[in-house]
Amino acid sequence: MTGLKMFLSGFVALALLTIVCVFREGPVTEVDLQERARYALDAQGMTWAEVSAEGSSLRLAGTAPTEALQAKAADVVWQVRGVGEVQNDLVSPKPGAEVFTSPKRDVGGEAAGREGAGLETASRQLLPQEEGGSRDALRSCQVQVIALLSSGKIGFEPAKTDINTESHELLDKLLAIVEACPEARIVISGHTDSKGSASSNMELSLNRAQAVVDYLASHGVRSSRLSAVGYGEIRPIADNATEAGRARNRRIEIAVTTGGIGGG
Repeated sequence: MTGLKMFLSGFVALALLTIVCVFREGPVTEVDLQERARYALDAQGMTWAEVSAEGSSLRLAGTAPTEALQAKAADVVWQVRGVGEVQNDLVSPKPGAEVFTSPKRDVGGEAAGREGAGLETASRQLLPQEEGGSRDALRSCQVQVIALLSSGKIGFEPAKTDINTESHELLDKLLAIVEACPEARIVISGHTDSKGSASSNMELSLNRAQAVVDYLASHGVRSSRLSAVGYGEIRPIADNATEAGRARNRRIEIAVTTGGIGGG
């Protein structure tokens, strides 16, 4: 009988300890939620996905290699404890994506000083449903580009379009990837933080993207394969209220596309 009492007492104590530990964990903070989501994504190899938290809501941003992975990333973060909502703003190579693109222009051409100046709206067909090795090769190139930009960042001089010298090594690696995909078109998109006016940010983002285009073209990539895109501040991946967030929002993204490659 004494043994039974001791067993029951121990069982009750263990149960109480478990309950206390659960309740002591407390509510999940935004920082906790973001870190858990980041860990879950990294565990799945989804380092290309950017994640931010506001309350119990998570927002995904960045470029997914495929539409299937775009959807899977949302499923992954939904499994994180404490998530109440997921906003999936990831983009993936798919038909009909509307972007602001730069018309063909000479290096150093002067941009107009108003929002949307010098920009065209165009639809690009990204990674179309082709059969055989061509589609797989394009996807492989896109994955390599995403991995490269996850390992480093194309940087610029403050408030300028001059690529800093520290980025040349990364650009040379990008050049090798681009040269290994001779049938692909490369869309370079520029993004800024929210400091300054929307029009100046749009212009700056486009000109920085064009600077990357010019670098690749000057190293032998056909200009007909290259396009510059400016998004300005409209596609943030982090909080513009902090310096760290603004630094992440100032970025270059690169998409591997196909179709309509001419000579030159």
